[in-house]
Amino acid sequence: MGRLKLTPELAFSDEERHFLAALIQVYPCIWNECDPNYRDYQSRVQAWNVIIDEFAKTFGREVTQQQMHKQYKNLRDVYMKKSRELKALINAGEDLNGATATKIFSWPFYHELEYLSSSSGQGGAPMAVTRLRPRTERGATAPLTLESSSQWLI
Repeated sequence: MGRLKLTPELAFSDEERHFLAALIQVYPCIWNECDPNYRDYQSRVQAWNVIIDEFAKTFGREVTQQQMHKQYKNLRDVYMKKSRELKALINAGEDLNGATATKIFSWPFYHELEYLSSSSGQGGAPMAVTRLRPRTERGATAPLTLESSSQWLI
């Protein structure tokens, strides 16, 4: 099977992708490695079939499981990349009101896909971000202490 290229007639609108993100959240067997049905092929196929049917009813167009999965994978991959960028900002002690954080949060699907952080997949389970304190000049030998901030779940 060759790689599926999304031509303009196969591309999903933002509205369709928002719908897909919300609908997939209802089926943790697709995205959550901790779900008992995650490794059950039949459960996953059934979930995808329901999602495809709901999509067809809502938007009046038929899509294949391969097309649907490609859209989901793209959304998931971009979300995970932005989550890693955010985690790096936090660990570096950067201002979360800065331009980079604003760019991350302004992606239209970021908040809608936050449920992906609760799976133990690429993003790992939610955890408190730990930073080393105090920051010192290079070469300084101040003792390092761990400071945990549970307000940042990534």
